[in-house]
Amino acid sequence: GVTGVRGNRQLTRLVAHLLQLSGRRTGLASAEGLYFDRREVKRGDCTAWECGTQLLMNKLVDAAVFEHGPERLANEGTAYDYCQIGIVTDAADTPLMPERWLDDADLMFRVMRTQVDLVLSYGTAVLNAHDAVALEMARLSKGAVMLYGTDAALPAIAAHRASGGRVVFLRDGRVVMAAAEGETVLF
Repeated sequence: GVTGVRGNRQLTRLVAHLLQLSGRRTGLASAEGLYFDRREVKRGDCTAWECGTQLLMNKLVDAAVFEHGPERLANEGTAYDYCQIGIVTDAADTPLMPERWLDDADLMFRVMRTQVDLVLSYGTAVLNAHDAVALEMARLSKGAVMLYGTDAALPAIAAHRASGGRVVFLRDGRVVMAAAEGETVLF
């Protein structure tokens, strides 16, 4: 699942596309629609729990990507109990929801951390290195932690990489995955 306030749509599409390229039969439940592989099944906001369960019940899907905003997490939760990869794009900009009794930053943190809490011990929490609140969630992951950002020199990325963690960043218009031992240009 991908959780955040801004930027989810592009990231969910990218993750689904990469899974398709790897040969996985991929489903996508996003704010733009519900997709089974490249086929649009339903147009419009499909981030609701019911769309997620449709995706999970489809026997032709062996990899699923879900887009979640803070409102959906607070109101409905997720359609799944655990995940291999949980991505948090931007938790720092999450608006408070006093109408849901979520009227302080600590309560909103508890909502936004849901995606990291669901990562399995053999999974990975992927966190935005530009977002201080998302970075606080690293300690909560039962699995590995990977940071992403626009620059390898970003302090959080440099420190995480130096401590043996995996990172993803941009260099000269290319996406680079790196760890302490080396780098791989992805695309």
